[in-house]
Amino acid sequence: MLRSLLPMSLLAASILLIGLSPERAAWVSPTYSLLFSTKDKVRAEVDVLTALAPDLEASELREKLRESRLQTIQNLREYALSGDFPAGIEGQEAIDRSDPHFDSDHERTHRFRGPNDNLCALAYLIAESGDEGIVSDIEEFENHFCLGQDHNKAIETWVMNSGLTKEECIAIQAPSIDIPQEKNVEVTDEVIVAVSHTRKRILTAHLLAVVSNLEKNMEESLRTAEGRILASRVNP
Repeated sequence: MLRSLLPMSLLAASILLIGLSPERAAWVSPTYSLLFSTKDKVRAEVDVLTALAPDLEASELREKLRESRLQTIQNLREYALSGDFPAGIEGQEAIDRSDPHFDSDHERTHRFRGPNDNLCALAYLIAESGDEGIVSDIEEFENHFCLGQDHNKAIETWVMNSGLTKEECIAIQAPSIDIPQEKNVEVTDEVIVAVSHTRKRILTAHLLAVVSNLEKNMEESLRTAEGRILASRVNP
C-alpha cells in the first residue's frame, strides 16, 4: 500500500510545484530550481551564423574565406582607429605567465566587454561579422575568455571560418593595460587619465601592426585556414 502511495504523492507534489510561482515553489522544495526556475542561467550551445557550408568546393571555399578576411581586416582597422577599447577598474584580473598575452611590463586583463561597455578587438570582430550571439554568450558566462588559453567551440568555429588563423586571432585579442594595483600607487584621476592615454596608444599601434601583417600574409594565411577546414572534414 505504501509503495503505491509514494508515486502518487510525488506526482501530486510535482503538480503542486508547477502551479506555484517560482518563488513559492522553491520554498516548498529547494530542488525546484533545478527543474523549473527561469532565473537560473542555462548555457545553451551557440549557433555560428557565419560558418560556411560544409560542402563547398576548395576553390569556392578559398574565395569565401578571402571575402571574410578582407571584411574582417577592414573592421579591425576601423576598431583600432576608433580607440573604443575596454576600460575600467571593475572586474580586473591580472593574467599570469601561462597566458599568451602576458606582459611583464604591464598588468593586463582579458575582458570580452569592459565596464565601459566597449568590446575587445576579437569580440568586436565577431559581433561585426553577424555572430552577436557568440559575444553575448561569452560575456555572460566567461567574460575573461582568452583564445590562446581557453576553449570554446563557437569561437573556435568562428575563427576557422573567418579567413584568419588562430594565431592571428590570438594576436588580435591582446588585452589593454590595467590601472596599477601596487599598494604604493594611488589611483587618482590623473593616473586613470594617463593609463587611458597609454592604453589607447599601445593598443592602437599594436592593432594597426596586426592589420599590416594580415594584409602582408594574405595568401599564406588563406592556405592555412583552408587546409584546417578541409582537415576538419576528414577528422571532425
